[in-house]
Amino acid sequence: MPNSLKITEKLYKVLIDRAKLCQENAEKDQQFRKNQKVIEEDLHRTYSEMNIFRYGNKLYQPLKNVLTAFSLLRPDLGYVQGMSYVAGSLLLHFGSELETF
Repeated sequence: MPNSLKITEKLYKVLIDRAKLCQENAEKDQQFRKNQKVIEEDLHRTYSEMNIFRYGNKLYQPLKNVLTAFSLLRPDLGYVQGMSYVAGSLLLHFGSELETF
């Protein structure tokens, strides 16, 4: 689904694959580790009354994937605390990682 931002399914898949490689080599990538730490801290706080984004629940991994992919797409921004609320709202609305991204 082409769009003005040129976000495609292929781009999203490349970013998710890159995230896996970064995770495997996290000891060498300080920025990735920093982003992951803040993402993990924010995930359990995101709409905490719903519990849907907490570890082990239905939308935990999809939200983590979207946030990680964004931090890799925009290393100049990385992950900024609170982005999980915006992405979580979009994920609830769209129901798809790709559309949320």
